[in-house]
Amino acid sequence: MAKIIFFQPHPDDLELNCGHLIHYLATKSKKKHIIKIASTTKGEYGLPGDQYDKFKGDFLAKVRTQELYNAQSIHGIPPENIHFFGYVDGLVEFTKGFVNKIAEYLKMEKPDIIFAPEAIYTAYYHMDHVNTGRAIYYCIHNKLIDFTPTLYFYSTLSPTFFFGFKKKNFSLIDQLL
Repeated sequence: MAKIIFFQPHPDDLELNCGHLIHYLATKSKKKHIIKIASTTKGEYGLPGDQYDKFKGDFLAKVRTQELYNAQSIHGIPPENIHFFGYVDGLVEFTKGFVNKIAEYLKMEKPDIIFAPEAIYTAYYHMDHVNTGRAIYYCIHNKLIDFTPTLYFYSTLSPTFFFGFKKKNFSLIDQLL
């Protein structure tokens, strides 16, 4: 049984980038997997524009956190398999402290496989995404952990892996979002 961790900087990033893959691994795969979700932020500032300022902060964090729990419940992933690192949306920086938090989490969980936002050839250049991917890559590449999980990047301009799905199944994303 493989342990798989899906990293995301904000709630909804996985639904937009890996929703069908998570659903397949959690519900359809012949092999059973332990699936964990790791979110560096709660997405508390994820609405663009001044007109949304009244929603930003704790209110939006609660909404987006609940949306994440609801989406993952569709896959059968329980709340205890979802971890938040507590960083603030828009302020995830590639620092020694951030890398160490990621490394400690990886040491504790010991995943076999990791999915993370692309750190180098990214299709979406948001620093929370880039720095989350960079920290995970750094932990593995610089041997800050004593094992070597398989790392896949999503939202990349240089894909090496593709998980297809039938067009009729696209309604799953509507449910997740």
